[in-house]
Amino acid sequence: MGFQYYSGVNNDLMENMIYHFNYFISLVSGVFDNLAIASKNRLALAFRGASIPARISLNPKAGKEFLKALGRENHELHKRITDHTNFVNLIYSLRELVIHREMLPKTTFENRNEKWKAMFITVDTNVVDLIRQCGDTSQDYEPTTLWGQYELAGESHLEPFHFSKAVARLLSSFCNTYLRLLGYSDFLETREKQDKKDDCLKRLRRKSRVICRLRKDRQLGCESGATYKISM
Repeated sequence: MGFQYYSGVNNDLMENMIYHFNYFISLVSGVFDNLAIASKNRLALAFRGASIPARISLNPKAGKEFLKALGRENHELHKRITDHTNFVNLIYSLRELVIHREMLPKTTFENRNEKWKAMFITVDTNVVDLIRQCGDTSQDYEPTTLWGQYELAGESHLEPFHFSKAVARLLSSFCNTYLRLLGYSDFLETREKQDKKDDCLKRLRRKSRVICRLRKDRQLGCESGATYKISM
């Protein structure tokens, strides 16, 4: 999605963006499903409907009995899920739209006064409310919020790339703590120690910072004439 986002705005890019967005939503909901299965197996949970795969879910509606059983065995883990109910509901709501229903309306948009273009999907107020409750905020140098929201003519739109980045950040933190509460090692802490020794990642981070700086300068109308060299 990042490649599509930085490549411009046209119908072909829009189709590719939506394809990857839909796939991303299905993957995230799949992560939630696998966390539920791992919890059931590791804690040996017994509950009504335990033999039905659809009932083993972090989704408050489908996994009602599962969540009750989880709460009895691991209160702290149950609280972790409860504290992120809006996040879980957001992903399952979008999954319902992209897999089982009419898909999400999409559109390209151009703001000629501020000279920027974007590819959007249109979302309803329920999705917007859930995003806000996940901690969405405005951001500098970007017309959309941190989670990619943009209001236009009374309609709510979502920029898929920014939304997916925000989801991925929250998902990594959620899963790391979730698995730690299940008795697994702290993945992010281990990964961070390994990454500090990875020269390739160091170069990628430097390149990313330069690209972000160039993008901000362009949006601010800066014409300093500075030359940036990116070392690969």
